[in-house]
Amino acid sequence: MTAHYFAAFVVSLVPLVSSQGQNFMCFCWKDCIIAYPSKWATTENSSFSAICPNSPFDKEIIEETVIGHFNDMRYRLLKGLQLNGPWQGKDKWTSETQGYGKKLPKGKTMNELVWSCDFEKEAKAALNPKCTNDQPKAPNGKTGLFYKMDIDWDVPEITSAAWAWMEEIEKSAVRDNAISNKAVTFKDAALRQYLNLMRPSITKIGCAEVLCKEKGVNKYRAFCLTDQAPLKDNEVVYEAGKGGCDKGETCPKGLTCKKGLCAKP
Repeated sequence: MTAHYFAAFVVSLVPLVSSQGQNFMCFCWKDCIIAYPSKWATTENSSFSAICPNSPFDKEIIEETVIGHFNDMRYRLLKGLQLNGPWQGKDKWTSETQGYGKKLPKGKTMNELVWSCDFEKEAKAALNPKCTNDQPKAPNGKTGLFYKMDIDWDVPEITSAAWAWMEEIEKSAVRDNAISNKAVTFKDAALRQYLNLMRPSITKIGCAEVLCKEKGVNKYRAFCLTDQAPLKDNEVVYEAGKGGCDKGETCPKGLTCKKGLCAKP
């Protein structure tokens, strides 16, 4: 996987995707600035390469704009660069918060997240192919992340889900009493997907998707699984620390320090 998290603060603003041999579709909510390669659009010169055997997902798209984006955001949080919630106005500005919510502390360590073909299969088995609104049930010991979008003017895909989950922190702030100089705890249901994806201990994720067309509406559903049970109320999301294994913290056993994140050798 191409590692972009060492430049997380910049990369997360402009996703790195290849335009060669790809058709693009816009996934912006307002003025369209960013476009992602669409797997629903076909082209004779397609450079599609499956991330897993028989997978519908393109390896480059997953590694660059899904896994790469998650790791960018995990790195940003680890280094204490993540702003907390939406802008609250200049009257709330301080040198520490810059007008956003209470400052999120640097983390202790953060594992690199990688794609799991086995989890992709499990997610596919759990996701209803009829595009229902019911969230699939995650297997024991795993967190399920569900995304749904019904839209008539565009065709969502897995990047839509990935970026929507990461944007939760731009719309809602981690509440003050969930933040201390020792840890950040889970108290905010509006940040469920984001915070579960920011847990330092997770190492794997795999997703499935389904698209149904009904009366001119594209009904899209995505479901992802991670390798930890979901956060419970008041459970620790991450421990505060020096900002990574490259700052004196120690990676979990079996992992080595890779540009600040803990990764498999």
